[in-house]
Amino acid sequence: MLLEQKGTRLFTFPDLIVLVDREDNRPLTSAEVKEGMEVTVIGVQKERLILGAGMRNPQLFRQVEEAIGKTMIPYVFGEGRC
Repeated sequence: MLLEQKGTRLFTFPDLIVLVDREDNRPLTSAEVKEGMEVTVIGVQKERLILGAGMRNPQLFRQVEEAIGKTMIPYVFGEGRC
């Protein structure tokens, strides 16, 4: 749902965050990532993507924030954008 490095937010869904296995250059799901794997992280900001109208509704992000314990709305809708 988000990517942080040393406490700095780099990407927040609906930005696209992709993990690629460095061994075989295959995209990975988060469930496939294991400790010790070497991965490449690719991120694309939402402004460069075609998104549906639902991604413009802050209410849809509230439950996700509660579930992951991280803020998303300020990053997605402007105030905290990196």
